[in-house]
Amino acid sequence: MQLRHLELTGCRLTQVPAGVARLAGLTHLSLADNFLEALPPSLAQLQQLAFLSASQNREMTELLPAGPFQLSLTSLQLNGCAALEPR
Repeated sequence: MQLRHLELTGCRLTQVPAGVARLAGLTHLSLADNFLEALPPSLAQLQQLAFLSASQNREMTELLPAGPFQLSLTSLQLNGCAALEPR
């Protein structure tokens, strides 16, 4: 059995735990309401990921560094990421 849904909302994270990228069957990941500044390139390994929420990470300044990433997202939530908003 593979983990498909991981909820790390409000865990006071400053970085995404390295082990998350090894959860190959993950389809839903919530990293909302933490203290993340960026999403790591390792998330590109989650090829089945369809839903990603990084909302309310007010210090987030970048999503993923430039690269040949192929994510299969059907939903990306970034509301409340004030540093990403155009000024």
